[in-house]
Amino acid sequence: MATKYTDEQRDQMIEEVGQLAEKTGLSARELSKIYKNGLLSHVTISNYLKIYKKRHLNSNIDFITNNYRGNIKDLKIQQRVLKSAELCLKGYTIDQISAELKITYRVAYDDLHIRLEKINKDIYDKVKEQLQKNKNNNLKNNKGL
Repeated sequence: MATKYTDEQRDQMIEEVGQLAEKTGLSARELSKIYKNGLLSHVTISNYLKIYKKRHLNSNIDFITNNYRGNIKDLKIQQRVLKSAELCLKGYTIDQISAELKITYRVAYDDLHIRLEKINKDIYDKVKEQLQKNKNNNLKNNKGL
């Protein structure tokens, strides 16, 4: 059963969670494991972070909601994102990238469409062009179906 909090308690928790996220750079899932001994779900933490970010426009919170694969500040995540970009620029599809890197389609998609832009804008622009070319080729090839 969900715990009922007063508006003041909820506002205080939003501030605490937001400050902890800024300080640590942890994802919503990681924060939910440590905050209040797991009493707040990652969905609640994620919602609190969205509210916090709206309240503090100069906040440096940079998270992806429900990002169980980790934070983009993690070197392994950055390497995976850049490897996804490299494969895309070689002509791989998102399906092929996900198979090659043994990640889900959604993670591969988010690597190319969300995370890459935050890691390297120049490569992101090239990947975006390549993805559009792939899309156009697919439309052209499947026109007769």
